[in-house]
Amino acid sequence: MFKSIFTRYLAATAAIIFVSFILLGLILTAVLSDNSMETRDTLVQKTADSVAINLSTYFALTEHCDIREIIDTYGETVSRSLESHSRIASASIAVYTSDGGFLIGTSNMAAGDLPASVTADVLALKTVYGISDLEGLLPVKSINYFYMIKGSDGETEGIILVTSPTITDFRFVSKVIKLFVAVSLWIFLAVLIGLYIVSERVVAPLRQVIHAAHQYALGDFSERIPVVGQDEVATLSDAFNNMADSLSKTEENRNTFIANVSHDLRTPMTTISGFVDGILDGTIPPERQQHYLEIISSETRRLSRLVSSLLELTKAGSLEVHPTRFNLTEKARQALIGFESKIDAKHLIIDFNCEEDVFVNADSDAIHQVVYNLCDNAVKFTPEGGRISLTIGEDGKKGYFEIRNTGDGIPAEELPLLFDRFYKSDRSRGLDKTGTGLGLYIVKSNLTAHGEGIHVDSEVGKYTCFRFELPLASQRG
Repeated sequence: MFKSIFTRYLAATAAIIFVSFILLGLILTAVLSDNSMETRDTLVQKTADSVAINLSTYFALTEHCDIREIIDTYGETVSRSLESHSRIASASIAVYTSDGGFLIGTSNMAAGDLPASVTADVLALKTVYGISDLEGLLPVKSINYFYMIKGSDGETEGIILVTSPTITDFRFVSKVIKLFVAVSLWIFLAVLIGLYIVSERVVAPLRQVIHAAHQYALGDFSERIPVVGQDEVATLSDAFNNMADSLSKTEENRNTFIANVSHDLRTPMTTISGFVDGILDGTIPPERQQHYLEIISSETRRLSRLVSSLLELTKAGSLEVHPTRFNLTEKARQALIGFESKIDAKHLIIDFNCEEDVFVNADSDAIHQVVYNLCDNAVKFTPEGGRISLTIGEDGKKGYFEIRNTGDGIPAEELPLLFDRFYKSDRSRGLDKTGTGLGLYIVKSNLTAHGEGIHVDSEVGKYTCFRFELPLASQRG
C-alpha cells in the first residue's frame, strides 16, 4: 500500500517538475527568438550605416558626384566590401540610384530596380519593412533597411538596401536549448534523489506503524514506534504509542477480569456440583441433605449476583439518564433496610445523619444502584462490631451522599485504581469471598453519566469514606 503511495507521490512530483521544465524551455525559446530578431535588426541597420560610410569615403576621394561613376570606378572594391559586410551580417546588400535603378549588389541579392512606390517612400524618409511591392526582388518576410546617400550639395545620390530574412538564428537558440536541457536533466535527477530521500524518511515511520499494527492485531502490545522530531508523523507515532499503552492496559484488565470471573464462577459451580453429586449418589446422608441444599441455594444466589453484576456492567457502558425528582434520603433508608440481616449478623453500628429529607434531580434507578453498591461495599468490609455512618445533606446547589465505615482501609497506591474496570485488589479478594469486583466501576459509570464524580478517602487500619453529589431538585426545572 505505502509503496504504491510512495510511487504515486514520486511520479506526481516528477511530472510537475518535468512539465515545469518544458514550460520554462518554451518561454526561454520564445525569449531567445525575440532577442535574436532584435539583434539581427540592429545588425542590419549597422551594416547599412557602415556601407554608407564606405561609399561616402569614395565621394570624398573623387571629384565626381554621380554615384554611377563611383561604382564604375571603384566597382570591384565596392563589391568586395559589400560581400564582406554581407557575410558578417548574413544579409543581402544592394546599391541603387536615387530613382531606384540597380547599380551593384552582393551575390545573394537578385538584380532589379526598386519599384517606384518604394523609391518614393524611401525618399520621403520612410523605413520599409517587408513591403510586398519588393516581391521578386526581396523576400517578403524580411528585415529591409534603406539608407540614403547624400551628395556634397545635400541631394540624394543613391539608396543602400540591406535586407535579411526574419528567420531566427536557430544555431544559437539550439545551443542554448541543448545547454538548458542538459542542466535541467541534472537538476531533475538531483531533485528526484532528494525527493526519494525525503519521501523515504516520511514513509519509513508509516511502515513501522503498519508493523506495529500487525503486532497489535496478533495481541502483542509491546511494540513501540520511535518518535523523531515534532512534525505530523511524530505526532502520529506518539498517538499510536499512547493507543498501544491504552490497549495494553485494557488487555491486562481484561485478562484480570477473566481470571476473576473464572475464579468466582468456578468456586460456586464446583461446590454446587459436588454437593448435588453427593446427594444423588447417597454420599450425603438424608439427615444432612437439608444443610447442603441450603449451601447449594446460597451458592446459586451468589452466581445470580455475579450474572446481575455483569449485566449492570454492560448497561453502565451505555447508560441513558432520565432525570426525575426523588428523595435521596429515602433512597438511602431503603438500601439500608435491604442489608438489615447482614448488619444484625455482624452486629454493626449504623449512624444515619440527615436533618431533613434531601430531594435531588437525577435518574432514580441509576442512583439506586450507586447507593446500593456503596452500602453493600461498606457492609462487606466493616469488621464485626464496626461502625457505618451515612450522612445526607445539602451543600450549596448540590445535595450530597457520604458513607463512612471503619475497617482495614485502602492503601493510598490503590485508591486511583478502585474505580477501574475489572479491578479487584488482593486485599478485597481476601476479605470478600462473594464479590465480583465490578460494583465500584458501576458506581462511577452511573455518576459519570450524570456529569458527576465520586471522591474516596481512606486511612489504612482506620476507615474508608465515599462521597458524591447531585443537583438539588429545586435547582433543576
